[in-house]
Amino acid sequence: MQRLGIVSLLSILSVIDPIHQTDTKFYQNRIFKPADVTLGGLFDVHFNGPNDDCGELFTMGLGHVETMLFAIERVNNDPTILPNVTIGYDIRDYCENAAIAMRMANDLVQNTDAVCREDKNRTLDDNSSTAQPVVALIGPHDSAGAVLVGSLLQVHEIAAISPTATSHELSSKMYQDFFRTIPCDMWQARVMADIIEHFKWTYIAAVAVDDSYGRHGVWAVEKEVYRRRTFCIAFSEFIPRLDYQEKLVQIVIKLKQQQNIGVVLVWLSGGYARAFLRETHKQGVRDRTWLFSDAMTAEESVHLDPRFAGLDGSLGVQPQDFRHLPFDEHLKHLTRNATLKRNSAWWDEFWTQICNQTLSDCKDNISSHHLIRQFRSSFVPYLLDAVYAVAHALDNIYKCVEPNGLLPEGKCPGVIPVNVRKSLPNYLKNEPGSRQPRLAAGSVSGARWAA
Repeated sequence: MQRLGIVSLLSILSVIDPIHQTDTKFYQNRIFKPADVTLGGLFDVHFNGPNDDCGELFTMGLGHVETMLFAIERVNNDPTILPNVTIGYDIRDYCENAAIAMRMANDLVQNTDAVCREDKNRTLDDNSSTAQPVVALIGPHDSAGAVLVGSLLQVHEIAAISPTATSHELSSKMYQDFFRTIPCDMWQARVMADIIEHFKWTYIAAVAVDDSYGRHGVWAVEKEVYRRRTFCIAFSEFIPRLDYQEKLVQIVIKLKQQQNIGVVLVWLSGGYARAFLRETHKQGVRDRTWLFSDAMTAEESVHLDPRFAGLDGSLGVQPQDFRHLPFDEHLKHLTRNATLKRNSAWWDEFWTQICNQTLSDCKDNISSHHLIRQFRSSFVPYLLDAVYAVAHALDNIYKCVEPNGLLPEGKCPGVIPVNVRKSLPNYLKNEPGSRQPRLAAGSVSGARWAA
């Protein structure tokens, strides 16, 4: 069974890789900065497009990229963490498409393996390569991408830490090198069941995306139904990730016809969530109480869209939001001039969208102060924790003194890239100090969700 899984994975890669050879746009969806050690990043900076390509800009996703860059800069400026070692980044946009996420993860793996094969004795002080090996990956953003990418990175012994992928499927022992700083959906489902019981709702419907996030989310609620026996789910409908528009229309028609169902549990994310809300607005679905999962609740820009005014009275569940004031201040002072230093087409696209005209007519000192709600989400502190978790683990590797290492007989791994990469998962699992943010390699008993 294990061998079959690896063969299937290799089959996927053999299909994906030829596209990688000719798709020039693939390389435009990347920002890269070389340094002594490089962190990879996989985020949704764009929604999935109508032809399963990259669609409109996802401002919260761009905010997640900025959060990662902010955290890296703070680590690099902190003399107590990794002194004399600078962290760089190789961040990719996979546009809510799990296949693109897999392709980009494969590219990062190939870069890592190629560089390590070229010179096994290369130290982390040499940053001349434009395809530097990554020691760990921050992301992917969604659970569907994380399931595929986590399987690939497991084979290559590369750690991945996601601050947003919440599917309970990722708690499986199959994902030994996959970590997260956020609790899994089992706890979110319990909070939803508590809300349903509190208001004495007994008859609800569920709409979810047809992937690991949506399926396992609804299944977790169904387990609560069986355990509590205080409410029931009349029907569950799943929106496919590909060619979903026709199915989406049918689901909304069904909801509109079922007048006796007053509460709808919505387990969607990103572009699928927006498409669903647009369709309910278009068909005039009213007098419903919507109970949203974290992906929709955390995206504050959704609640600013006038098309979704019908959501008044809805409820949402999200992980506990810990405000990080330094990051909020950073966003307040983020001007177009400052973002030019990022050398990123994503920021150009953002400012063009904000100015609603060409960039040449947009003032250089315009700031995003009034748009903080579009950038910020409740996932920000968990993303900061993910970067700091890697930084502290790397710091422990660099400062390792034998016989206090985590290798057999207390040996230290050394700072050759391949050794650091392979040792990092062990150091993430066995942080000796109290500085490192707590990682969720499964269920978290102390998880907090807020409604």
